[in-house]
Amino acid sequence: MPVFGIIVKKATPPTPPAPSWSGWTDFTDPENWTVTEGSWDITKWITEFTDPYYDWKVEPLGTGPLDEWWVGAYPTLMRITYSSPGSQVECYMKDTEGGSLVSDPVYNNLEEKTLVYDLSPGGPYDIASLQLRSFPNSNEITKIEFYAPNWVEHWDNSDFDSYYGSWDGSKWPSVEDPYNPGTQIVELDVIGTWYESYRPTKVRITYTGGEATQYMLVSDGGPPVATGDYASGAEIDLTWDVNDLAFIIVSNDNNTPFSITKVEWLED
Repeated sequence: MPVFGIIVKKATPPTPPAPSWSGWTDFTDPENWTVTEGSWDITKWITEFTDPYYDWKVEPLGTGPLDEWWVGAYPTLMRITYSSPGSQVECYMKDTEGGSLVSDPVYNNLEEKTLVYDLSPGGPYDIASLQLRSFPNSNEITKIEFYAPNWVEHWDNSDFDSYYGSWDGSKWPSVEDPYNPGTQIVELDVIGTWYESYRPTKVRITYTGGEATQYMLVSDGGPPVATGDYASGAEIDLTWDVNDLAFIIVSNDNNTPFSITKVEWLED
C-alpha cells in the first residue's frame, strides 16, 4: 500500500502494563489497606501523632471486590481527599523494592499526583506502601483514588487480516517483503466493524524478535496517523483525520524476523 509521508517519532521507554481496572477507581475502604500508622473511623482514615508529625501509613490489602488490586497494577495518577486546615501535608509512596513512586512529596488536597515507576530491568515494581504526613495539625483522609489508562486490545485475526505476514494462532510472524528483498514486514488490514469511527489517542505495539528499533506505520489510507522509528511497547500518539483506521505496518530492513504479539489502543 502507498505511504504518503514519514513523521519520525523517538521511541519511548516501555510502559508498565495496565491493571484489570481502569479510569479513576476508589480504593478508600479498609478492605483495600492494612494500616500501620493511624486508624479507620467508620468513613475516614485518622492520622496518628508521632511527635512532631501526624502520620497515616498503609500497605495494600487484597480483601476487596478487586482482590489483590495492586499486583501488576501500575496506575499513573493518584488523588487523595483530606482535611487538615493550616497544615503542610506530604505524601510518600514506595514500591516493593523501596523505590519512591512520588517525586515531590508536597501534597495539596485533591491534587492529581503523577506516579513514576522504575522501568530498569526487573521493574516496574508493585505498590508497597502509602503514607500521608501532616504538620502541625491532624489529618482526616476521606477518599483515595487511583487512575489507570484504559488500554484495549485489537490485534488478533478477529480484528485484522494480513496483507504481509500470517496468523499462527497466537501472533503475527513477519515475512520477507517480495518487493523489497532483505526487508521483514507485517502488514495488518482491518476487518469487521470495530474500527468504524474508532478514535483512540495512543497505540502500543508489542513484538518479539526483530530489531530493537523498527519502522512503524498506522494509516487511515491518507496521511499517516502515526509513523516513524518504533521500539516494542512504546506509546505513540495518534493524529486522526476524517478516515477510519485502515492498516498497520511494522518492518525492518535487516531481514530480521519478528512477530507482533499484541496491539493495544488507549481509549480516553
